[in-house]
Amino acid sequence: MSSYDQRRFRMRSVLGDKLGDEVADDLMDSLPPFDWTRIATKDDLQPIHDRLDNMDRRFDNMDQRFDNMDRRMDLFEQRMTVTMLKMSLASTISSIAILGGLMALLT
Repeated sequence: MSSYDQRRFRMRSVLGDKLGDEVADDLMDSLPPFDWTRIATKDDLQPIHDRLDNMDRRFDNMDQRFDNMDRRMDLFEQRMTVTMLKMSLASTISSIAILGGLMALLT
């Protein structure tokens, strides 16, 4: 049994003798089941909070960069679609011209 557990046991025994078992149990239940020095304070958690805030800002920046990339890719896709349509139209016109020339030769 650890020294902390021994102290808790002694405290419970004394409280039981002085205040009765029910009150002693209630008081012991209100104490954490570990040494008070292991409890984190707000000051202990603040550096973690600060790091998480910094990570949130970095993720927000990444989200903005991805949004910008999405917009650029959309514009690129639109330009490529227009270019492909122009090429298809030019190819179709060329094909019609060639067919027209062949038809003229055949008639």
